[in-house]
Amino acid sequence: MNMLYFMENNPLHSLEKIGNSIVLRGDSDHQWVYISTPNENELNKVMSLLTRDDRFFAVIEDWMLPRFSGGRRVLWQMSTMKLVLPEHEKLRESHESRIPPLLIGDAQYVYENSLYQGAISPDYIRTRIKNGPSAGIRESGKLVAWAMTHDDSALGLLHVLKDYRRRGYASELTALLIPCCENKGRFHLPISKRQILNQWAWR
Repeated sequence: MNMLYFMENNPLHSLEKIGNSIVLRGDSDHQWVYISTPNENELNKVMSLLTRDDRFFAVIEDWMLPRFSGGRRVLWQMSTMKLVLPEHEKLRESHESRIPPLLIGDAQYVYENSLYQGAISPDYIRTRIKNGPSAGIRESGKLVAWAMTHDDSALGLLHVLKDYRRRGYASELTALLIPCCENKGRFHLPISKRQILNQWAWR
């Protein structure tokens, strides 16, 4: 699903199929490579399609990582988890009326307080705020917690300033943005209840 949503939202360079695997290249803040492959034998074929220009990889599953860490220096790695909410479970209602979207002018502040400055940029954050959804909690006018979606519609960039943690802000933001994504048809169907995905940059 990440790959499909990325294709909808971003210009594409190439889409290659080899066996039962797909390699997608497209532009966002970097030229990203998305790989969908079912097993190690297929991954070996996929690796033969990659070039030295392929440096940024998204949605790389844990079992693939050894192939991506050999021979090049890893600049950074970010991991995310896909979780499934059972149908009988209900999200705690968010106080949506007091959690407005982020403003374009928040982008530099969000970047300066991000733990991932090596992997994102102020321009990327501005684009994500513009294309939404996003949400930010303020106290006395100060932005203290925020979340938005990535260019493949995955929920991310969730952050709460250190002095404002353990107040339930992260849960509130998550509870708000999940239905926002669902209402736009942006939902993910993971293979398992807990699937770890990775983003890599190498040189």
